[in-house]
Amino acid sequence: MGKFDGYYVKVTDKNNSVAVIFGKNKSKKTRSSFIQVITADKAYNTVFDYSEFMVTKKPFSVTIGKNRFDEKGMTLNIEEPKIEANLTFTDFTPIRYDAMGFFRFFPFMECKHRVLCMNHEAAGSITINDEKMKFKNAKGYIEGDKGKSFPKRYFWSQCNLFAEEKNLSIMASVARIPYLSLRFTGNICIIHYNGKEYRLATYRGSRAKVFTENKLVVKQGRKLLEIDVLDTEKNRHDLYAPNRGKMDRFIKETVITTVRYKFTIGKKVIFDVTSDNAAYEYSSVNQTLG
Repeated sequence: MGKFDGYYVKVTDKNNSVAVIFGKNKSKKTRSSFIQVITADKAYNTVFDYSEFMVTKKPFSVTIGKNRFDEKGMTLNIEEPKIEANLTFTDFTPIRYDAMGFFRFFPFMECKHRVLCMNHEAAGSITINDEKMKFKNAKGYIEGDKGKSFPKRYFWSQCNLFAEEKNLSIMASVARIPYLSLRFTGNICIIHYNGKEYRLATYRGSRAKVFTENKLVVKQGRKLLEIDVLDTEKNRHDLYAPNRGKMDRFIKETVITTVRYKFTIGKKVIFDVTSDNAAYEYSSVNQTLG
């Protein structure tokens, strides 16, 4: 049975945004580890030997060859394309408990999601083919996925850089999930706002009222989260994604586009903000690379 394991590290400031994916995949015929780098302009993919992917739990770190990230920062030294990075991280903000809730105990899940850090400070630089991006007082975010395949249909958005709100971090994911002979729509939405965590999730009774390419509405009791992607095509690039352990599917991602987030509890609007620094993915077909 094929499987994959990957970590998504994103750094954003008012001038630049970049995401780096450290991962490995294994199927009956192929196995490798890889690093994908996504900017506003382009996406890059570098393949390594499967054995070069290493995860240490205490203290936490992920390493592929000369490339590494942990709670203190990230370094990249990729030969082709030429990518170098030296970033420092501080002040991690983890979530209160596992993003999957009790679903983390379920066997045979197609994909299990994890959120390592909703927000942290980042500084340093990333150079791609002699073009240097400098980050100062930047925001960082880290999540991961493991399993067999990405869901065929899903919506995902993340943002922690807002002009109006300095203490707001959001991630939201809704997917059509197969489990044994069942199919259901599951969601995980986590909000950190002014020191408090709000969570809307399937295992807490929430449901997706709207689930389209440019809009997501999730309701849980009196809580309502509305997400509107105002530009679905801005800075979108192809990324390789797992399909039964093989990296032969592609999805579209943007690391920087314009998204509106509105969160209400009953009649009270907790926040209603728009950011030009949001990340976004939507997929509805299991496309493969020819």
